Amino acid sequence: MLYDTLSYAECEQFYALRDGLAVTAHKWLGADGRLQPHPDESELFDEALLRDTLDEVFAQPAIVERFVAENPLGLSADELAAVAAWKNVISGMFVVFEHASALLFMADGRLYHVAGLLEPVKAVLGGPFPKVVQTVLLPFAGRVVYYGFAASMPVQMGDGMRRMIDESITNALKSAEHVVDAADFIEVAPLVAEERVKREAERMIEDLEMDMKASQQLPGHHAGALVGMSAAEREAAVRARVREVMAESAPFDAAAHLKQGCTKGRLRSDLASLIATEKKATLQNWAQSLGLPYGGQLTKAQLADSLVPAIQAHDEVVSAGLEKMTPGEFASYRALYESAGVRHVPAEGLRSLKGLPPVMALMCYLFLEDGMFSFVIPDEVMRALHSVDWDYHERVVRDFRRSADVVDALTSLRGIVTFDDAYDEFIRCYPDAFDEAGFREGAFGAAEEGYAVYDIIDDGNQVYFAHYDLGNQFRSEHGVAQDPFPDPFLKGDLGSLRGLLNAQEGKHPRGLDEGMRASDELFEWRLKLPAVAALRDYLDAHVPDDADDYLFTDAVIEDLVEYMSYGMMDASAVRTYFEIMGDHGFMPDEAHMRRLLDLLMNMSNAMPTWSNNGWAPNELHGTLTGQKVFYNEDGSVRKVGRNEPCPCGSGKKYKRCCGR
Repeated sequence: MLYDTLSYAECEQFYALRDGLAVTAHKWLGADGRLQPHPDESELFDEALLRDTLDEVFAQPAIVERFVAENPLGLSADELAAVAAWKNVISGMFVVFEHASALLFMADGRLYHVAGLLEPVKAVLGGPFPKVVQTVLLPFAGRVVYYGFAASMPVQMGDGMRRMIDESITNALKSAEHVVDAADFIEVAPLVAEERVKREAERMIEDLEMDMKASQQLPGHHAGALVGMSAAEREAAVRARVREVMAESAPFDAAAHLKQGCTKGRLRSDLASLIATEKKATLQNWAQSLGLPYGGQLTKAQLADSLVPAIQAHDEVVSAGLEKMTPGEFASYRALYESAGVRHVPAEGLRSLKGLPPVMALMCYLFLEDGMFSFVIPDEVMRALHSVDWDYHERVVRDFRRSADVVDALTSLRGIVTFDDAYDEFIRCYPDAFDEAGFREGAFGAAEEGYAVYDIIDDGNQVYFAHYDLGNQFRSEHGVAQDPFPDPFLKGDLGSLRGLLNAQEGKHPRGLDEGMRASDELFEWRLKLPAVAALRDYLDAHVPDDADDYLFTDAVIEDLVEYMSYGMMDASAVRTYFEIMGDHGFMPDEAHMRRLLDLLMNMSNAMPTWSNNGWAPNELHGTLTGQKVFYNEDGSVRKVGRNEPCPCGSGKKYKRCCGR
C-alpha cells in the first residue's frame, strides 16, 4: 500500500544512504568546498553544496556503481541494493498538478506518483498548481520519491501557457503511462534515458538541416546595405538616409507656423495693449488669481487696466511664468532678456524653431512686420525681470523638467507607480533636487500643460502615475471620453489596473539607472540591449526587396520594443510579433521561422515589463532562483557547464560561484 510520505524509519534510512553517498562521492570527485555537517549543527549539511554534489552523482551512474562495488561505509546487502537502484533516476523539469486528491508529476509522456519524505510533496511545494518543478526522482522503499530538493520554476502562467498545459494534462490522464511504484520506475528509467538521447539526436539533426536552409537567403528578401557595419557606422548611415528622406518630403514651414502665433497690429511693448489682445476668459483667470474683480460686467479694456499695476506689484506672477518653461525655452528666453527684450528674426529662410524664444501670454509676444519676426518682452515684465534670480529659476525649471522626466520614465518602465514611490525614485536619482512639494508641482504641472505622456489617477486612498495607455484603459472602463489630450487628473476606482499592481506585488521595483531617466532615454537604452542588436543584425541581413535598406529594420525594432515593454508573454503576443513584422513586409519561411522565433523570444525575455515591476523576465528569473544569468552575444541565455570557469571572472568553477 502506498502512502503520501515515507515512514520515519524509512526517512532516516533514506537520508543516511543519500548523505553517505554524497560525502563519499564528494571526496572522490575532488570537488571544491568541504561537504560535512554544519559547524554549529552536527547533523546538518551545507544544503547548497549537498544539492550540487547529488546532482553530480546522479548525472554519473558510474559513481553509484563504484560506491556499491567498494562499499566504503560497510553497508548491509539490503542497503547496498537500495543505493544500487539509484543508477536509475529521472531528472529535469516536471509539470506538477493535482488530480483526484493526488499530486502527479508529468514528463516525457508519463505520470509519476511521488511519495514525500517527512512531509507530503504538496506541503513542500506549496500551491497553486499546476507548476513547473525541477527535481530528481528515484526509487526507494518500494516507492518513487524525490531526492530531497525541488525548485519551483518562475514560469509565467499566461492564458496561452495554461491552456497548453491543461491540454497536456488532459491527454496524459487519458493515455499516459502511470509510474506508481519503485518496480515500475526501475523498468521505465532506462527507457526514458534512451528516449531522451534519441530525441536529442533527432533534434540535433533537425537543427542542422534547418540551419543549412536558414543560411540561405529568404525568398523575396536580400542582404541590406547595413550588413557588416559597426554600430557607429550603422547609426551614421541611418541618420544620413533619414536626412535624405526628410529633404525629399515637404519641408517644415517654420515661418508659416510662427505666423499663427503673431499678435496683430504694429510692433509695441506696453503691457496694457498686449494683454488686451488675450481672450477675455484668460484675463478673468488672471484677475481671479490676483484677487481682482473679474465679473462678466467688466470689459476686456477694464480688466487689462486693472491687471497691469497688479502684475507689476506681484513679482511672483513673472516668476511663475518663468517656471512654466522647459529648460530650452528658459535658456532662449533668458537670452532674449539679455538682448534688451527684443529679438528680430528674418522670416525668409527660416527652417527651424530651435533656439527661438517661447511665445507665451504675458511673458513674450511675437510680431511680423516687413518680413521680420520680432519677439518682444513687455516693458513692465522687463522691469520685473531685473530683480529675478535667473540662476535660481534655472535650477527650478531644470528640476521641474526632471520631475516630469522621471515620472515619464517610471510609467514607461513599470506602467503604474504610486506618487510616493515616484518621489523616492526622483530623490534617489537627483539628491540635490527640491522637496516633495516641488516634485509634485513639476510632475503635475507637466501633465496640466499637456507635454507629459502619463496620467494622474486618484482612487481616494493613493495618487498614482500611469502610462497613458493605462490611462486610456481607465477612461474606457469608467465611460470617460478618450480625447487626444485628455484631462490628466482622473478619479475613481482603479478597476483592472489593480491587477497590474497585484502582479507587481513582491517584486522589488527597478530603479532608473543613468541614461534611463526620461522615456526617450529609456527607449534608447532598450534599443541597445544585446538581444535587440541580435534581431537587428538578422533583419539587416533579410530586408524585403521592396523595403528601404536603411529604414526597414529600425522601424520593425521600434514597434517590437514598444509592444514587448507591455509584458505580454503568451501565444497571442508571438502572433503580434509576426504581425508587426508582416506589416513592414517581412514574411519568414519555415526554415527561418525557428531562428527568428529564438531571436524574438530572447528579445522579449530581455525586455523590462510592467508586470515585473520594470525587470526583464530573465532578470527576474535570476532574482527568484538566486542564480546570476549570463547571456550570449545574441541575447540568448548562456549555458554554463557546472565545472566550467564562472563567466563572472572570479576564477572559481561555476557551480561554486554564481551557479550555487
